[in-house]
Amino acid sequence: MEKLVETLGISRLSKSWVSMMAKELDEHVASLRRRLLDAGPYTFVAADALVLKVREGGRVVGAHALLATDVNTDGHREILGLQVTSGENCAGWVALFRDFTARGLSGVQLVASGAHQGLVATTLPDAAAVQAQYDRVLDVLSGMLPAAAEHPDTARADVLAFTPFPKELWR
Repeated sequence: MEKLVETLGISRLSKSWVSMMAKELDEHVASLRRRLLDAGPYTFVAADALVLKVREGGRVVGAHALLATDVNTDGHREILGLQVTSGENCAGWVALFRDFTARGLSGVQLVASGAHQGLVATTLPDAAAVQAQYDRVLDVLSGMLPAAAEHPDTARADVLAFTPFPKELWR
């Protein structure tokens, strides 16, 4: 902490001053996490996680900060919410998005997340190529597992909902 405040030009910081700053920061974070999300629509939501090392019970452990942002109607990026979890897993993301829904999040048409395990394509096909590839996958699946192919066929509109958006947003 001392090295951090030295970079800000502060040579000495008392424990009571640090406690006061932490309390004020906690109040700001709590306000951010409670605020209503009724100024939407929030059309494009970006979600990602940051792995942090934190002290817990006298030892250093990994924590995941789940963060979601959007571009508001004024064209400015806005933090929708932040949640710290022990791991980046489905339960953490579901809890975060349920919280957003409870606070009034609406109008979401596209959620983009960080590229995990190298799944980002280097060249993006056009919407027609994506549709054609989807058809080929269904054909193969129908030949192997006909009953299993019914579900992705009925979910086509949801699965391919991203294709009308500009290709730059597909990543």
